[in-house]
Amino acid sequence: MARKETRKRAKEKLKKKQRRQEARDRGETLGPTRKMLKLNSMEKSTCKVKVVLDCSFDEYMNDKDIMKLTKQVGFCYSANRRAENPLQFYVCGLHGQMQQRLESIGDYKNWDEKKSDTGETSSNLQKILHPLQPCNMGLDIEVQELLTLV
Repeated sequence: MARKETRKRAKEKLKKKQRRQEARDRGETLGPTRKMLKLNSMEKSTCKVKVVLDCSFDEYMNDKDIMKLTKQVGFCYSANRRAENPLQFYVCGLHGQMQQRLESIGDYKNWDEKKSDTGETSSNLQKILHPLQPCNMGLDIEVQELLTLV
């Protein structure tokens, strides 16, 4: 059974290699290479827009929601890394199940994003965001008060 799977995998690899070569011959772009992705970091980016993901609400989520959020954070990171000028990507409030779930992802520790997982989220956000720059924290005052009542 294992030999059959390895032959099947080898055929798939060959087909993929042929499709990539045909695309190169047609002059299509194949997307960034691993080497290009490593050279393209947030620090070197000319885009200084800051996006902060506050993940400090995991105690209000069930396991299914945490898994979904983890996938969404991973997708956001991946899309940002492949951008020509990646924006400044921050993840705040990582603790508990959310942090464990992200750490279970093999490459998470190598991510080129800024992690801020110590202290209160509000103090972390104040350090990240310049006080004179306009920003949208995502929640208006009424919603924040409602969340504190819950």
